[in-house]
Amino acid sequence: DNNRKSIEMVQQNLEKTKLKSLATILLADVMVGLDKLKHKNVKAGLIFLDPPYDNENIVLTLHKISADELLSKDGVLVLEHEKDYSIPNRVGNLVRWRKQEYGSTIVTLFRLKEED
Repeated sequence: DNNRKSIEMVQQNLEKTKLKSLATILLADVMVGLDKLKHKNVKAGLIFLDPPYDNENIVLTLHKISADELLSKDGVLVLEHEKDYSIPNRVGNLVRWRKQEYGSTIVTLFRLKEED
């Protein structure tokens, strides 16, 4: 995230849930943050994407996560987006697993494409 208040809230929630040691939190633009994770050879079991709803770079972000292989084999990527924003069923090696609508918001879950 690139918002300090959001980062502080996430840190507090991780402390309360005793999950802080399992998380990596970066104060950075999404593409810069993804590059940092790539260079650390991170394979995330869970990735949350909650971009600004007017962000047209959502699919580019998904492509980067796929190309940089940042999601672990059994990992899940959670994407929150506006109902009117069309998200492909497949982006690189990420495939839509589930999709749930909540009013004007949609939460789409992606997993890695199973190997043939």
